[in-house]
Amino acid sequence: MKLTKVSIQASLPERPCFEATLASVRESDVGVEPVIVGPAGYSIEHFLASLDMLRSDDPAAIVVRLEDDVFLNRYLRHNLEAWTVYEEDDFGIGWLFQSQMDRMHGLHQEAVCGSGGQLHYRSLVKQKCCSQGIVMRAADITDALFERIRGHWEHCEHQQDRALSLAMWDVGKKGYLHDPPLVEHNITVRSALAPDRDPMPGMHSAGMFFNADWRRA
Repeated sequence: MKLTKVSIQASLPERPCFEATLASVRESDVGVEPVIVGPAGYSIEHFLASLDMLRSDDPAAIVVRLEDDVFLNRYLRHNLEAWTVYEEDDFGIGWLFQSQMDRMHGLHQEAVCGSGGQLHYRSLVKQKCCSQGIVMRAADITDALFERIRGHWEHCEHQQDRALSLAMWDVGKKGYLHDPPLVEHNITVRSALAPDRDPMPGMHSAGMFFNADWRRA
């Protein structure tokens, strides 16, 4: 599989984190200039636009969608292209972020021995909430997926995370957690979805499990 496109969903123009996210992408080995969506706040159309720009008919293409408050692993391209999870029959989404608390306690996940011999961690949660960074097969981004997302949007909290997760579960596809996380949440800025809540280290960040220099052997 080959990483071909990256998009960043920019939320609010006054948030002082976008430039740091963009710099982190450019300093990594991604090698493609990200497509920027927004800033336009959070809405279903905004979210779908950040996916729509990643479409491709190439069956070997993988694509990454990022939020605007993240830092990237410097070897993101290498690590994603060497991840064999895309061969799993039920692969739908790769979650690139996981909080330190969830990772430390192994919450809501199961270990799966992949067909390529790699150990994968599959989410057991239908409404997964960690869309700071996701990887998908580009060919899976379809009109049918968008319609399923629309069908779930009004019925779940943290809509863009959970609506996407549920839309995949509808057709038997699951989310897999990259271990270690390849994206870290920038918690020096307030969340655009919960501006009245202070981000908490460990709960809203990958903490000690994020290593910007980790590279898959």
